[in-house]
Amino acid sequence: MNQKSLIERLSLNMESRVVFKKVKDRGFTLVELMITLAILAILMTVAVPNFGLFVQTGRMDTIQNRLVASLAQARSEAIRRGEDVTVAFTVSGGRVTQWLSTDEGGDSIRQESGSDANVSLTLSAAQNTVVFTRDGELSSASDVCFVVDDGDSATDVRYVQLNAVGRARAWDGETDDTVCGSGS
Repeated sequence: MNQKSLIERLSLNMESRVVFKKVKDRGFTLVELMITLAILAILMTVAVPNFGLFVQTGRMDTIQNRLVASLAQARSEAIRRGEDVTVAFTVSGGRVTQWLSTDEGGDSIRQESGSDANVSLTLSAAQNTVVFTRDGELSSASDVCFVVDDGDSATDVRYVQLNAVGRARAWDGETDDTVCGSGS
């Protein structure tokens, strides 16, 4: 055998080893797979309970935001139309189940559902209506407070305060420790 053919055979043999080694290193070993599954199981035990809390907090925020939007729309409609707009709250079992905004003629402006099965919305005022005058102010001189609560101490209570000039202020118990009536 000549030297050139020997070098070619050796180079082919080396290339096949390299190719074979690349094919062999693909995939996972059983140990790697078991470690990955163990890490995923640990992460899931931490993430799943927090996800439930995240969903419940989202429900409370949604009801709070819908209430603020409805009150702002009723106020702006009172100013735009130059007439009183009433927001009537349907209360059942101490919880607000829905609210409806109407103008002086009784025409509906907006209707929303209040509480879902897990979150309650309560109204601090003795009356079940809020009336915005044509100037956008409340017809009553006192503030009205709404409390959004899920009855779980793990989540903070949400508040919406409607002051005498008709502005709605929303906050949660985490960022402001005041109760309705003592906040600005």
